[in-house]
Amino acid sequence: VRPKLLRGDLASVADARFCSAYDARSMWQVAEIAMECTSLKAAERPGMSTVVSYLKEAIESYLLTTVSEVESPSKPLR
Repeated sequence: VRPKLLRGDLASVADARFCSAYDARSMWQVAEIAMECTSLKAAERPGMSTVVSYLKEAIESYLLTTVSEVESPSKPLR
């Protein structure tokens, strides 16, 4: 997975059940957290409170993006 993410290939590691319907910015935040958590050196891995904080930020970013799209959609709502 790491080589694909380093190449910028987020789509190939995202769960296929998303069908590409995800917020790329939030997904990148989660992927970056996951890569930090799997560092070979324990000293480079974040603590759980840091992980929780990062995940909360990713969720907040997703929610802000979603609300923004609903309030001013790029396509007319039907």
